[in-house]
Amino acid sequence: MSVFLEIADYYAVADAAFAAAEQRAFQDNDDVAFDQAGLARQHNDQAYFLYLFSRFEATVNASSEALLATRLAATGMWSERRIWQHGLAFRFVR
Repeated sequence: MSVFLEIADYYAVADAAFAAAEQRAFQDNDDVAFDQAGLARQHNDQAYFLYLFSRFEATVNASSEALLATRLAATGMWSERRIWQHGLAFRFVR
């Protein structure tokens, strides 16, 4: 299972718990508890988003580093490359 699916599963459990707390407070007509549960749920959403984004960033960084390492290893010595080996396409504009 990917780390992203694990985070989504944990988030669903936590969010359900906060939703249940909000529902209990609503049924008990407890405005303070309802507001506290709503605020806790919002903080939980923000925390999971930040954690999920940090895992995404780590995955992108690792993939980029692997791609660069593969490309650089296949390139050889940069000082020995010629301009036509870069695969650049030039277009002349008049």
